[in-house]
Amino acid sequence: MKLYDFILDNNRNLSNIPYKITKTMYGMDFGFQDPTTLVKVSLIGDKKLYIELLMYKSKHTPDTILSALNKLRLNRGKIIADSARPELIEYLFKNRINIHSVKKTKIIDGINNLLDYHMFINSEDVKLIEELRNYSWKKDKNDEQFDEPIDGFNHIMDAIRYSLTDINRTGKISVTMI
Repeated sequence: MKLYDFILDNNRNLSNIPYKITKTMYGMDFGFQDPTTLVKVSLIGDKKLYIELLMYKSKHTPDTILSALNKLRLNRGKIIADSARPELIEYLFKNRINIHSVKKTKIIDGINNLLDYHMFINSEDVKLIEELRNYSWKKDKNDEQFDEPIDGFNHIMDAIRYSLTDINRTGKISVTMI
């Protein structure tokens, strides 16, 4: 699976994108050995997303996650997070973080939802680029593809999918680095 059609590396920032931001969403995927990730997803225009990686760190404890979120000053922005850690979501929520558990669907449905958008990413966002380039489908011993991605290079992608759970549009995806 290839999530991008072309890449422009001209180092533009979000203010240079000629579209109005209509909604900002945050998605979070929890890990410990794997990284905990947080993305900011800005819907611009109709079917365009600007993705910013705000957190990508392993060995985060609940307290260090809370501290990192407070430093980001999300202004009570709504975070949709991995439902595998309800106790962590409750802890963060009790500490004034506007965080909610994702209503998980099939991974393939989340990918299909993501495929509805054109994504803009910063050309310096190495971790996100690495995941986009390596996110691929599982295959059996005969090299036949399953409708499920491999369980690797998916931490940021999962956070992006979580952030989009309230939006449903149609179209195709491509990625532009800015």
